[in-house]
Amino acid sequence: MGRQPTDVNPAQLSPRTVPSSCPHPSADRWVTLPRAPRLATVAGVSAPTPQPVTVVVVDDQPVFLRAVRELLASAEDFHQVGEATSGADALPLVAALRPMLVLVDVRMPGMDGLETARRIRAAAPGALVALTSLTEPDDVGAWLEETGAFAHIDKRELSVPRLREVWAARPGVGQPQP
Repeated sequence: MGRQPTDVNPAQLSPRTVPSSCPHPSADRWVTLPRAPRLATVAGVSAPTPQPVTVVVVDDQPVFLRAVRELLASAEDFHQVGEATSGADALPLVAALRPMLVLVDVRMPGMDGLETARRIRAAAPGALVALTSLTEPDDVGAWLEETGAFAHIDKRELSVPRLREVWAARPGVGQPQP
C-alpha cells in the first residue's frame, strides 16, 4: 500500500510532489517529479531565476483539482507541490511541504475551508492562504479576518493572471521595510 499523506517525510520530497496519476486525486500514492532549475541569460551569463511560488490546493472536487493542476503546470512562476481533498488531509500535507501559497475551497464536507484555513494559519504562519469559492459572498471580509486568509478568489475567475495579481497584493509586498 502507498504512503498516506500523514506519512509524508519532507526529506523525501522534491519541489514537485503530487498524487500519482490514479483515477481519483485522493489516491494514497505519491509520485515525486524532478524539476530542473530554470536559468535566465543576461549578457550571455546564466543565472538562476527566482523560485516559483509553491502551491498546495485543497478542494473536494476532482474536476476543480485537475483544472488547477493543469493551470499551474502552465505557469512558470507558480508550482503546485501538493493537493488534498479535505481539510484533515491538508493539515499534515501543508506541514510537510511548507508551501508559500495554499488555495482552500470554502465549502468542503467535514472540516470546511474556513476551519481548514484557520488551522493552516495557526500551524504554518509562513503559508499564505487564499480562499476559493464559486461565489463572491457578502461576508468575504469577515471570512478573511476570521481565518487569517489574505485573499478570496472566485473559482470562475481563477487564472494565471489572477493568481499573479493576488500574489502581488500579498501582505508585506510594496510596503516600506523597517
